[in-house]
Amino acid sequence: VSGLCGHQDYTENAAVLSAALTVAALGDLRETQDAVLESMRLIRQDSDTQDRASRRVALGKLSEQLANLQMNLSQHVESVADIGLWIPSLRVEDYHRNLVQSVRLVDRSDLIGKSIARLTAIAIAKAQALETLDSAVSDHRRRSWALVAALLSTVAIPVGFILAFFGINAPQE
Repeated sequence: VSGLCGHQDYTENAAVLSAALTVAALGDLRETQDAVLESMRLIRQDSDTQDRASRRVALGKLSEQLANLQMNLSQHVESVADIGLWIPSLRVEDYHRNLVQSVRLVDRSDLIGKSIARLTAIAIAKAQALETLDSAVSDHRRRSWALVAALLSTVAIPVGFILAFFGINAPQE
Protein backbone atom coordinates (compact mmCIF):
# COMPACT_ATOMS: atom_id res chain seq x y z
CA VAL A 1 0.00 0.00 0.00
CA SER A 2 1.36 3.36 -0.97
CA GLY A 3 0.23 6.59 0.59
CA LEU A 4 1.14 9.74 -1.27
CA CYS A 5 0.33 13.09 0.22
CA GLY A 6 1.96 16.47 -0.04
CA HIS A 7 4.33 15.55 -2.85
CA GLN A 8 4.78 17.46 -6.04
CA ASP A 9 2.27 16.72 -8.79
CA TYR A 10 4.82 15.03 -11.04
CA THR A 11 5.77 12.66 -8.21
CA GLU A 12 2.16 11.62 -7.63
CA ASN A 13 1.60 11.24 -11.37
CA ALA A 14 4.80 9.22 -11.68
CA ALA A 15 3.65 6.92 -8.87
CA VAL A 16 0.40 6.26 -10.73
CA LEU A 17 2.40 5.70 -13.92
CA SER A 18 4.73 3.35 -12.06
CA ALA A 19 1.81 1.33 -10.72
CA ALA A 20 0.18 1.19 -14.16
CA LEU A 21 3.43 0.07 -15.82
CA THR A 22 3.98 -2.61 -13.19
CA VAL A 23 0.44 -3.97 -13.48
CA ALA A 24 0.68 -3.98 -17.28
CA ALA A 25 4.04 -5.77 -17.10
CA LEU A 26 2.56 -8.38 -14.77
CA GLY A 27 -0.31 -8.90 -17.23
CA ASP A 28 2.12 -9.32 -20.11
CA LEU A 29 4.19 -11.66 -17.98
CA ARG A 30 1.12 -13.79 -17.29
CA GLU A 31 0.25 -13.93 -21.00
CA THR A 32 3.82 -14.94 -21.79
CA GLN A 33 3.70 -17.64 -19.12
CA ASP A 34 0.45 -18.99 -20.58
CA ALA A 35 2.00 -19.03 -24.05
CA VAL A 36 5.06 -20.87 -22.67
CA LEU A 37 2.81 -23.48 -21.07
CA GLU A 38 0.94 -23.88 -24.38
CA SER A 39 4.27 -24.30 -26.17
CA MET A 40 5.28 -26.97 -23.67
CA ARG A 41 2.03 -28.78 -24.42
CA LEU A 42 2.77 -28.60 -28.15
CA ILE A 43 6.27 -29.98 -27.65
CA ARG A 44 5.03 -32.82 -25.46
CA GLN A 45 2.27 -33.64 -27.91
CA ASP A 46 2.66 -37.04 -29.52
CA SER A 47 4.34 -36.36 -32.84
CA ASP A 48 4.15 -39.95 -34.08
CA THR A 49 0.70 -39.30 -35.51
CA GLN A 50 2.03 -36.51 -37.74
CA ASP A 51 4.08 -36.94 -40.86
CA ARG A 52 7.52 -35.36 -41.13
CA ALA A 53 6.36 -32.40 -43.20
CA SER A 54 3.69 -31.37 -40.70
CA ARG A 55 6.13 -31.87 -37.80
CA ARG A 56 8.63 -29.63 -39.57
CA VAL A 57 5.96 -26.95 -40.07
CA ALA A 58 4.87 -27.24 -36.42
CA LEU A 59 8.46 -26.91 -35.20
CA GLY A 60 8.98 -23.88 -37.43
CA LYS A 61 5.88 -22.19 -36.05
CA LEU A 62 6.91 -23.08 -32.51
CA SER A 63 10.40 -21.61 -33.00
CA GLU A 64 8.90 -18.42 -34.39
CA GLN A 65 6.46 -18.21 -31.47
CA LEU A 66 9.26 -18.72 -28.93
CA ALA A 67 11.33 -15.98 -30.57
CA ASN A 68 8.33 -13.64 -30.37
CA LEU A 69 7.80 -14.54 -26.71
CA GLN A 70 11.43 -13.78 -25.94
CA MET A 71 11.14 -10.43 -27.70
CA ASN A 72 7.88 -9.58 -25.92
CA LEU A 73 9.39 -10.51 -22.58
CA SER A 74 12.30 -8.19 -23.18
CA GLN A 75 10.22 -5.37 -24.64
CA HIS A 76 7.14 -5.37 -22.43
CA VAL A 77 8.32 -6.76 -19.11
CA GLU A 78 12.03 -6.29 -18.56
CA SER A 79 12.06 -2.74 -19.94
CA VAL A 80 9.51 -1.70 -17.30
CA ALA A 81 11.88 -2.55 -14.45
CA ASP A 82 13.72 0.79 -14.77
CA ILE A 83 11.59 3.91 -14.94
CA GLY A 84 14.62 6.19 -14.57
CA LEU A 85 15.06 6.30 -18.32
CA TRP A 86 11.71 8.05 -18.67
CA ILE A 87 11.49 9.99 -15.41
CA PRO A 88 14.90 10.94 -13.98
CA SER A 89 13.93 11.49 -10.39
CA LEU A 90 15.46 9.66 -7.45
CA ARG A 91 12.20 9.53 -5.48
CA VAL A 92 10.29 8.13 -8.43
CA GLU A 93 13.03 5.66 -9.29
CA ASP A 94 13.24 4.44 -5.71
CA TYR A 95 9.46 4.04 -5.45
CA HIS A 96 9.32 2.18 -8.77
CA ARG A 97 12.27 -0.05 -7.87
CA ASN A 98 10.60 -1.01 -4.57
CA LEU A 99 7.28 -1.63 -6.33
CA VAL A 100 8.94 -3.86 -8.94
CA GLN A 101 10.83 -5.73 -6.22
CA SER A 102 7.67 -6.22 -4.15
CA VAL A 103 5.91 -8.02 -7.02
CA ARG A 104 9.15 -9.86 -7.96
CA LEU A 105 8.78 -8.82 -11.58
CA VAL A 106 12.46 -9.29 -12.48
CA ASP A 107 12.69 -12.71 -10.78
CA ARG A 108 9.57 -13.96 -12.50
CA SER A 109 10.76 -12.58 -15.81
CA ASP A 110 14.07 -14.41 -15.42
CA LEU A 111 12.26 -17.69 -14.67
CA ILE A 112 10.07 -17.38 -17.73
CA GLY A 113 13.08 -16.34 -19.82
CA LYS A 114 14.87 -19.52 -18.75
CA SER A 115 11.79 -21.56 -19.66
CA ILE A 116 11.72 -19.97 -23.10
CA ALA A 117 15.43 -20.68 -23.56
CA ARG A 118 14.90 -24.33 -22.59
CA LEU A 119 11.94 -24.68 -24.93
CA THR A 120 13.97 -23.14 -27.74
CA ALA A 121 16.76 -25.66 -27.09
CA ILE A 122 14.22 -28.50 -27.10
CA ALA A 123 12.69 -27.27 -30.36
CA ILE A 124 16.15 -27.07 -31.94
CA ALA A 125 16.96 -30.60 -30.73
CA LYS A 126 13.68 -31.94 -32.14
CA ALA A 127 14.33 -30.17 -35.45
CA GLN A 128 17.81 -31.72 -35.59
CA ALA A 129 16.36 -35.15 -34.83
CA LEU A 130 13.83 -34.66 -37.61
CA GLU A 131 16.60 -33.55 -39.97
CA THR A 132 18.60 -36.66 -39.05
CA LEU A 133 15.58 -38.85 -39.74
CA ASP A 134 15.02 -37.13 -43.09
CA SER A 135 18.69 -37.63 -43.94
CA ALA A 136 18.50 -41.33 -43.05
CA VAL A 137 15.38 -41.80 -45.18
CA SER A 138 17.01 -39.97 -48.09
CA ASP A 139 20.16 -42.04 -47.72
CA HIS A 140 18.13 -45.26 -47.63
CA ARG A 141 16.21 -44.18 -50.75
CA ARG A 142 19.45 -43.36 -52.56
CA ARG A 143 20.99 -46.73 -51.63
CA SER A 144 17.81 -48.56 -52.71
CA TRP A 145 17.87 -46.92 -56.13
CA ALA A 146 21.59 -47.68 -56.48
CA LEU A 147 20.89 -51.34 -55.66
CA VAL A 148 18.06 -51.48 -58.22
CA ALA A 149 20.32 -49.89 -60.86
CA ALA A 150 23.12 -52.36 -60.05
CA LEU A 151 20.78 -55.34 -60.30
CA LEU A 152 19.32 -54.15 -63.57
CA SER A 153 22.72 -53.51 -65.07
CA THR A 154 24.00 -56.88 -63.80
CA VAL A 155 21.19 -58.62 -65.67
CA ALA A 156 20.72 -56.27 -68.62
CA ILE A 157 24.34 -55.83 -69.75
CA PRO A 158 25.18 -59.55 -70.19
CA VAL A 159 21.80 -60.19 -71.84
CA GLY A 160 22.47 -57.24 -74.15
CA PHE A 161 25.89 -58.64 -75.12
CA ILE A 162 24.43 -62.08 -75.82
CA LEU A 163 21.60 -60.67 -77.91
CA ALA A 164 24.02 -58.40 -79.74
CA PHE A 165 26.31 -61.35 -80.53
CA PHE A 166 23.49 -63.49 -81.88
CA GLY A 167 21.88 -60.60 -83.67
CA ILE A 168 24.89 -59.87 -85.87
CA ASN A 169 24.06 -60.22 -89.54
CA ALA A 170 26.96 -62.05 -91.11
CA PRO A 171 27.09 -62.90 -94.79
CA GLN A 172 26.70 -66.59 -95.45
CA GLU A 173 28.99 -68.30 -97.92
